[in-house]
Amino acid sequence: MKSCCTLYVKHGDLVLHTNKVITVEVRVCCANVKKIGAGTVIHYRTTSNNRECFRRVVAVRRYSSFAQLVEAEEPEHIHPAKTRPEILTSLRTIYPNGQEKAGVYAIQLEI
Repeated sequence: MKSCCTLYVKHGDLVLHTNKVITVEVRVCCANVKKIGAGTVIHYRTTSNNRECFRRVVAVRRYSSFAQLVEAEEPEHIHPAKTRPEILTSLRTIYPNGQEKAGVYAIQLEI
């Protein structure tokens, strides 16, 4: 199975250009994300340019909210330069208007 995701520039740069620093990708529930499972290869592309890479999924964990996800996952695996409260604020900025109500996913990437 193969899935294609487009990332925001700042987050995409962390995945693409710092030797796989991010090992957990956070997404809200949608049809494409529901298809992702262990072994899936995700094609990442940034929105501002043509940079891209491929990452294999090791595991997918579902949470009912960003707060629950941020508490359970190691913050340095989501964003190495941010604290849990900063990550929570960032996620709610990226996914506004209560998008997390559909459920959120922690997608663990192979390093």
